[in-house]
Amino acid sequence: MELLALAIAPVAVILFWVYHKDRYEPEPMSLIFTLMALGAVACLPAAGLELIAKPLLLHKQGGWVSLLIYAVLGIGLVEEGCKFFVLKRATWRHPCFTQRFDGIVYAVSASLGFAVLENILYVTTGGFSVGVLRALTAVPMHTVFGILMGLQYGRARFSQAAARPWKAVIIPSILHGLYDFFAMASASSPIFLWALGVLLVGSVSYALRLVIVEARNPY
Repeated sequence: MELLALAIAPVAVILFWVYHKDRYEPEPMSLIFTLMALGAVACLPAAGLELIAKPLLLHKQGGWVSLLIYAVLGIGLVEEGCKFFVLKRATWRHPCFTQRFDGIVYAVSASLGFAVLENILYVTTGGFSVGVLRALTAVPMHTVFGILMGLQYGRARFSQAAARPWKAVIIPSILHGLYDFFAMASASSPIFLWALGVLLVGSVSYALRLVIVEARNPY
């Protein structure tokens, strides 16, 4: 029970913060929980696609280049693409989608639903220390991916030009891939561990500032 609480608590805290930044037209909690559930379900096809992508993209003789390609395409694009699929299906024409900032709330909800199921799986096998580590790293980064996706998604939805919501996948996928690349490569060189720390602190700080700025002008 304690491990389950550890897996869920950081997600709940972050989602609470983002949700309450939407002061003008708060979204119905039923929609938030639906998006979290869909985000969790998106873990399943993502896991299957990653298993297929790994032998195709990751080759020992390719070194770090092969690892980077796999991290960006086989992990980042796969996971963010699955999140985006459920996000767009559930919200693009939803009557509650009335402002740009809603895109951030929706995308963060789906992303954290994905993260909470990942957390439960990792914590039940890795224990307390893994839960603490993920609370400080993976969960904030999933939030960042959701914020960046939601920012572009909301802008596409209310853009005067032709909407291209799929562009909301590009930046989160690249950033997600870099995060996983640094994490995997850190086992062979400490410089990648430092790069991971810089990426984590920098992207989280930037994304949280984005939420604050966008919340002031949500339309």
